[in-house]
Amino acid sequence: MTYYNYLIDQLVLSDITLTVTLFHYDLPQDLQNAYEGWLGDKIVEDFGDYARICFILFGDRVKYWITINEPQNIADRGYGNGQLAPGVSCGDCKWTARHNTIRAHTEAYLIYDKEFRIFQNGFVGITLNVNWNQPITSSDSESANIKNAFDFEYWSDTIFLDGDYPETVKDILFDLNIQLPRFTVEEIKANSGAADFLGVNHYMSSLVGTCEINNNDCPFGFWETVCSNWPTSGSFWLTSNPYGMRRLMNYFDRKYNSTKYPIMITENGISSRGNGTDKKPELDDYWRIEFFHGYIGQLHRAIVEDGVNVIGYTAWSMMDNFEWDHGYSERFGLMWTNFSDPLRSIYKKKSAHWYKNVVTTNTIESSN
Repeated sequence: MTYYNYLIDQLVLSDITLTVTLFHYDLPQDLQNAYEGWLGDKIVEDFGDYARICFILFGDRVKYWITINEPQNIADRGYGNGQLAPGVSCGDCKWTARHNTIRAHTEAYLIYDKEFRIFQNGFVGITLNVNWNQPITSSDSESANIKNAFDFEYWSDTIFLDGDYPETVKDILFDLNIQLPRFTVEEIKANSGAADFLGVNHYMSSLVGTCEINNNDCPFGFWETVCSNWPTSGSFWLTSNPYGMRRLMNYFDRKYNSTKYPIMITENGISSRGNGTDKKPELDDYWRIEFFHGYIGQLHRAIVEDGVNVIGYTAWSMMDNFEWDHGYSERFGLMWTNFSDPLRSIYKKKSAHWYKNVVTTNTIESSN
């Protein structure tokens, strides 16, 4: 607690408005051992208690709260295929983990709304990892809609619309004999509107095509790829496609009304292409500048030309850091970190100088 109080106080003294994430892939092992973590019903109550403690301790200085970061990855990769912590590979149990992330989010939101909002005057949201899903042809539009439903509308429709899962998801899983957990009537009512803003982690776009549902390689009726001429990165999954940012912002605005539910870009960035070791840093990252110029420029157009209500943008990341199961091998930082140095010395990359100019002048050259 001493560390976090000191950090928060220093940020406040620097006139920085804080956004704090309550859960970012850091489930205590004791809870995984006790009731299988996000698979157990008790996670909802425990998450609410944890949120309440954070609101009590830090809510006098924290303006924005994110309950859960990327619940899809937590459930699908942490429990569905076991690629990420806690490494549970139980297939369809991911639907239970997904279900409980929404229940836990709503629990934390209601606690803040009922117990703290009146005197702390803060805001509570959730952050979703979202690709822009572009249909390959006009006949693939429905498949892109299905992918949206499974990827992120599973959460966003439930929280920002009517409190329950998209009918598309329910119908497809029913046809596949997959039992989707159900909310109670009271939970549906509580879920609807249980957020003050929508956090979005956006990196790339997907081209979506159509296939037969229940195909082993295509269980839900869609498949995805990327364009061969989109710039690549140091992460196998990440290609650059700036126009997806503007289209995604307009999609959210039309569907959820960004005036009522403002959008905050909580992550956006690109990893190095394998260059820059601890002995030879890569500081001339002109391609990262090109990435940010394109994406921030498209975001600016969404705000200025299209009227989308975006209240914040965060580049990922300030410095090279620990990246999931890839450790320190993928570098997203605006600053280069020497991981072989016990002091973890850092140096500004060219992108850091460029980004500093953007945030201090609040301007950017136009992006096509």
